[in-house]
Amino acid sequence: MKYILEYRFFYKLRLNIIVMADIDVVKEGAFGDRSSWDEYFMHMAIGVSSRASCYKVHAGSVLVKDKLLVGTGYNGAPSGVESCLEKGGCYKEAESGKSYADSMNIGLCRGVHGEMNAKDHLVQAVDRGELTLYTTIFPCNGCAKNISGIKRVVFKSGYDGREFDAALGLFLERGTKVDRLDMSPERYMDIAFNRSNVVHSAWSPEDVEKIEKMMGAWEGLGK
Repeated sequence: MKYILEYRFFYKLRLNIIVMADIDVVKEGAFGDRSSWDEYFMHMAIGVSSRASCYKVHAGSVLVKDKLLVGTGYNGAPSGVESCLEKGGCYKEAESGKSYADSMNIGLCRGVHGEMNAKDHLVQAVDRGELTLYTTIFPCNGCAKNISGIKRVVFKSGYDGREFDAALGLFLERGTKVDRLDMSPERYMDIAFNRSNVVHSAWSPEDVEKIEKMMGAWEGLGK
């Protein structure tokens, strides 16, 4: 309860700062409408945040150039360093002896921000030439013929049988590893919202309450 109260104060404080700074606010689109570019890339960033290895904060970033995604990153310990999730608690709290809210900006956090990781990952990918394609639907044959330099393809669902076979043949002939991610809708929602120990994320406490109500209503739809 302590962290919820602290977060509510922090969130309201940030809203006041935003108003005072006179920053433009981009409104969300109407329900059922196609996502705007801002919504499109923010939705990606929220998904990227699910990989965060910070014990208290989940943040995700996507790097975009001319409406093209060129890099992603999430916050957490640098490569080769044990993360707070692996340690089982916040390193900053343990080292300072203070609560998370009282240990803000004291220079003890071992994490790297998502924005920096997105930029770093882009450079690494270009230098190493090892790219992975994540796609919800397996590429058609036409797309497969035009995708080169891909080390691995990870897809969620298949396509037309003949298209699938032809595209798969092209990938395998090139030596591309092909995997299917078997992720249920329940797991998707779990990744997005089920993080009881997280203090700061894209969602305010009020947002979380709305999400819980929506999920409760959805439970009865398939029965």
